[in-house]
Amino acid sequence: MTSCSIPSRALRAAVLTLALAMPVPRAEAVTPTEPTEAGLQLFRTKVRPMLTARCLECHGGKRTKGNFDMRTRDGWLKKAKHDTPMVPFASEKSHVMLQVQHLEKPKMPPKEFLTVEQILDLGRWIDQGAPYDAPLVWEDRPAR
Repeated sequence: MTSCSIPSRALRAAVLTLALAMPVPRAEAVTPTEPTEAGLQLFRTKVRPMLTARCLECHGGKRTKGNFDMRTRDGWLKKAKHDTPMVPFASEKSHVMLQVQHLEKPKMPPKEFLTVEQILDLGRWIDQGAPYDAPLVWEDRPAR
């Protein structure tokens, strides 16, 4: 990804802030204990491929930086080095959302932005209960 100039970063941040402030339409009633089927479909089609390609190398593949292991849903719910990464059904309370927007350190991914679509998909997935259908990596060994 190419580096962004200051004006385009400011514009990107403004667009992303507005997009994340908009309510996510929900196709079905949601209770705080039941992840949605739509969330599971979003995980399978958008979130899992993005996490595997952009995040897993540092957070659950060969190593686990910042004590954040995203191989399983439980890993997202445990306190990492800086905070609890995710609060299911509450993207606005999920630390990872600030990090992927590069609004809070450590910025994730550290050298380049996720796309606006990827960030919005991550937020929608969290707001739909952040369901996992299977671990991102099938290994018995702990991440290092």
